[in-house]
Amino acid sequence: MIEQTTHQASAIELAAWLTAKNPVASNIHHQIIVAGVVERDGNYLVIEEMAEGRRVINQPAGRLEKDESASDGAMRETLEESGYLFMAEAVVGLYLWFHPEKNTLYLRMAFTGQLIDQGEVKPLDPEILAVRWMSIAELEAESERLRSPFVLQCIRDHAKGIRLPLDVVRYFPNDNAQS
Repeated sequence: MIEQTTHQASAIELAAWLTAKNPVASNIHHQIIVAGVVERDGNYLVIEEMAEGRRVINQPAGRLEKDESASDGAMRETLEESGYLFMAEAVVGLYLWFHPEKNTLYLRMAFTGQLIDQGEVKPLDPEILAVRWMSIAELEAESERLRSPFVLQCIRDHAKGIRLPLDVVRYFPNDNAQS
């Protein structure tokens, strides 16, 4: 009985701490971002784009669209932003980051897989300034130009061999059924 009371008190204290740290009524925005982490001969596929008034380096990445699986979204974004087709085969990781200036909490789902050879490639998105293949050392040397802390961490995790099965991210298509 005493042990149960101690656990209940601990749970109440934990709930109070969580509520104080993260109030339920919040005006924080949320974004789900999908990204392709593609490696070829020790170099990683990156794009250059303008963000917040500066030229930045990023993986091909963007917002997950409704009615698409996360892996399909990563493949779509990679094609749109780099011109490369790739087949997602694994999840590299899930990454959370709060951007204080935008008051936005980002969840990035990074996928890796194999490139599909299709000959000449060019980005479909006119806002992409360049498509490059860079080594980890080159990315570290240009770390101030990385769009977010996600970029290098996703690549480091890929280089470590981190791979999760695609089905760790479940997709429930909207079939217009009542729930």
